[in-house]
Amino acid sequence: MKQHYILLFLSFILFSCSSDSTENSGEKEAGTYSYSFFANKKLVLSTYDSSYIQYGLVETGTNLVFEYRYDAVDKPEIADDEYGETIKFEINPTLSSFSYSGTELSQINLVFTKYCYCFFPKTSLKEKVPTGTLTGKKLSTTNWEITADLTFYGDEKKTFKQQFILKQ
Repeated sequence: MKQHYILLFLSFILFSCSSDSTENSGEKEAGTYSYSFFANKKLVLSTYDSSYIQYGLVETGTNLVFEYRYDAVDKPEIADDEYGETIKFEINPTLSSFSYSGTELSQINLVFTKYCYCFFPKTSLKEKVPTGTLTGKKLSTTNWEITADLTFYGDEKKTFKQQFILKQ
């Protein structure tokens, strides 16, 4: 009987030490990433008076609007844990490549938005224009390669090098 308790105890320890977390493993955060762009659109920026977060609304227009999107995995056992984020910007559709940095980033309506059941109160510490560099090269009519090394709201760094696909 004592052997059964020892076996049960060891099994408990083994299973309690396992983890499916990617934290500190160097992997991307668990979730869905998408990289797309839209033709004949424009980006309209908006905000709420009580929050520092900006929003990019995609409307009918004449530009190309690019969107990086991340949606975290929803954990059913945690209420209101849903989280997502987007980076959006627009360029002239006649360009075959681009490079923006510093104050030039404001020319393309670059915006980073977080979506969650949380509040981002307005504060002067976060009311900062985006900084960094954003470059792109047209690979085909339906494919762009975009490289980003950006900082939003003063301290939120985002970097990627990805192919963006035309979405109808």
